[in-house]
Amino acid sequence: SANHVFARQNRAVIGEAIAQPSLPDVDSTCRVAPPHSVVARLADFEPVRYDGHTPNRFDAAIAELTADATCATLPAYYGLPASDPVDPIPGAAIEKVGRTTELTRGTIKAIDVKVKITFPAGTALFTGQILTSKAFGDFGDSGALVVTSDGEFHPVGIVIGGGANGTAIASPIGPILERFGAPGCGR
Repeated sequence: SANHVFARQNRAVIGEAIAQPSLPDVDSTCRVAPPHSVVARLADFEPVRYDGHTPNRFDAAIAELTADATCATLPAYYGLPASDPVDPIPGAAIEKVGRTTELTRGTIKAIDVKVKITFPAGTALFTGQILTSKAFGDFGDSGALVVTSDGEFHPVGIVIGGGANGTAIASPIGPILERFGAPGCGR
């Protein structure tokens, strides 16, 4: 997922509980995750620099599952993604399942995008990002896996932000998997 989701914008500690539904969704005070909702523990995160000028390659964190879980979406969506990621290609058809907008489909409008995103911790400059078409995401979709919409569902990136018109900014998945030494999750 995204650092700003799992690692609380660099403020989390390794081993911290990851809940599903997310903590803000089950406890408005964000104090304690009910034991039955803990599905993972934070394993690592890439720190994000919120100074507005130091380039960040991605916004990402990784967790170790503590519950019997899968990386598959619900059967009504695309199910299990492919395990092998692909590089983003302008014009490619993509889809994602997000917390807020659920299943949306769109296209990659641009790659290697440079963008500033403002978070409560400050403004972060991201380089090498993916820009999607309109109506692809919304607030609360951060961390959603973006996959190819070609029946194969190859991972392309994760949503980290977006615009008022529903465009999404996604960090490419390849560098994230490399950074964490993680294999792709899927078939």
